[in-house]
Amino acid sequence: MKIKFSDMSGMIAEEIIKVLTPTIRKIIREEVSRGVSKIIKEQQSMSLVQKETANNINEDAKGIIAQRARNRARNILENKLRSDDPYASLILEAEDPQEEINMRAKQQLNKPMIKSAHIDNSNFAMPENIDFSDRLDQLGI
Repeated sequence: MKIKFSDMSGMIAEEIIKVLTPTIRKIIREEVSRGVSKIIKEQQSMSLVQKETANNINEDAKGIIAQRARNRARNILENKLRSDDPYASLILEAEDPQEEINMRAKQQLNKPMIKSAHIDNSNFAMPENIDFSDRLDQLGI
């Protein structure tokens, strides 16, 4: 009985396929699973960014509307109050405590972020200004 080289290579190929098929299927499943989970995480982070952007736009719009309302009220008061009225200046120069709180918050947010690795006992930073992304990377989050 003669075995041709082509028959022999076909038999070898079939045996290799039988041995490697489960391993290749496992590798493919793992890679697909990793890819899908990565896509899901990216989508979640993108949706969080979109929500934050929408919230920021809403807050800015609310601030603009509140500023317009204050300006309108101030114009009305300036037209209605007499110039010799002693309480007129007190009313017109009254400050809004919420506006001051908002200004402090904006100043706080405009400060540069400090990496958590650069924080030690010699320097002080508010928790809002500390970037913990390097620590989260270490934890694998």
